[in-house]
Order: sequence, then C-alpha cells, then structure tokens
Amino acid sequence: MVQGCFFTDYDNYSIEYTSYGKDIVKQFVDAAHEAGLKVGFYYSPRDWYNPNYLTEDHHRYLEYYFEEIQELLTNYGDIDIMWFDSIGRSSLNEWDARTLLRRMKQLQPDLIVNNRYTSVLAGYEQSPYDINGDFATPEHRLGGFDSERPWESCMTVTEAPGGGWSYRPDGRIKTVEESVKYLINNVVNDGNLLYNIGPMANGKLNEDHAQVFREVGEWLEPYGEAVYNTRGGPYISPKWGESTYKTNDDGTQTIYLHVTPLLNDYTVEGDNPPAGSRL
Repeated sequence: MVQGCFFTDYDNYSIEYTSYGKDIVKQFVDAAHEAGLKVGFYYSPRDWYNPNYLTEDHHRYLEYYFEEIQELLTNYGDIDIMWFDSIGRSSLNEWDARTLLRRMKQLQPDLIVNNRYTSVLAGYEQSPYDINGDFATPEHRLGGFDSERPWESCMTVTEAPGGGWSYRPDGRIKTVEESVKYLINNVVNDGNLLYNIGPMANGKLNEDHAQVFREVGEWLEPYGEAVYNTRGGPYISPKWGESTYKTNDDGTQTIYLHVTPLLNDYTVEGDNPPAGSRL
C-alpha cells in the first residue's frame, strides 16, 4: 500500500477525505489475518508532492515519513513485511536509516524489511551491511545461486517499457512457460520470486493475466513439493538441470531434481543481481 490509501494524522492526502472515506488498508489487513495470511506493506520513501521533500526542510519530511511508518506498524496489528522502494538518487545521509530501522524493529520485533529503504536507484546492494535490510531485491533480473543472503527477484507478468508494474494494456503478457521458468530458476538458486500482476482501473484483474497465474497453479499441483519450503541445492548448475532440497523432521534430507530445458533457455534481464550472483 502506498501513501494516501490509509488513514493518517500527518497528511490530508488520504482516502479518509475522499467520497469513499473508508480505510482500505484496514479492510485488507483484517481480511488477510482472518484467512491466516501474512501481511506486508509497500511504502515509497519518495513523495514528490510533499513541500519539504529533499529541501532545506527535509528534516520535517523525515518526521512525516517516520510518523506514517509508525502508524502502519501500530494501527493494524501484526505486520510481517515492510517492502520499501528506493530513495532515488539522493544521499543516504539524508534519510537517517538507522533510526528508522531501530523504530520499526521496536514496534514489530518479528518484522522483516527489504533493502531498498537505504538504496539508491540501481544500487540495491550498496548500502552499509548493518542497515541493508533482511533481504535483497534484484529487479527484472533472474538471480544466480546465493544461499548467504535471502533474496527475491522482482518480476512482472507484463513486459512493457518502464517495467510493467501497473496495469499496462499495451504490454506483452508473459507465457505460462516463461512464468514457470522464473519460478524454477529462483527456487533452485535459493531465492524467492515476487511476480507482479497489475489490476485494472476498476480494481479487477485482467482475465488473460489471471489465467497465467491459474495455469502456473495447475503446474504446481503435481510439482509444488519440489518448490514450497525448499532450499536451493545441493547440486548447482549441473548439465542436466538443478535441484532443491528439504530437511525432514527426522533430520534426513529429500532432494528434488529439476531436470528441465527451461533452465538452459532463460534470458537474463536488468542489472541488479543479488550479491554472489553468477549471472
């Protein structure tokens, strides 16, 4: 969720002051908790409409920014993930990232935070190690093997100029085969896949987009055991494919072999691989 979608005491740019007048973030969180799901918020630190943003009064913008994060982490119960976008091309020194991280962990000790709240554009691995978040987020790039630091590739089901993050009717819809390829590549390389689908203006999902996800789900029905709750390895980059494994309750391990031509036929995209990437 981005600024404006929730009730806040620190800005009048809020859904509270629209004709709808209801807190959709609360509705979303309540529904997720009722269904037993984890909850994550997306937040963009950059707000070009705020008059104090990156001015001589930027410290006032930080007060607004920190207070909104506090609202999100205190008004909605347990929150599992804060997923930030980057700080643009501004200096990390302007953002007091250590204070922000400390406050977030005080409010929600089990919260996990991605690395972009301290990151400049296209520099997601360059922040100081002690505030570089809990996981890395290479964008439009399939990751290579890295079991040292948690990571997820941020991909879109729509291919369009600018990334295809919002609903783009002019974009190319990626195929089920491509989508499964992304999933296999990342799980065997010990990473996660964040796969974006943008809703239309009426809030509904494009049926062609939704069908891709349904068919990926159909593929997972027989093969999901080799994907869910597994780690990448122990066989890394053999000619026949790759592997995942799972540690059983009795301490033994089950190894799953992913023997597929898809792993030898993918295209590397973008420029932000996770640390240790072989791509």
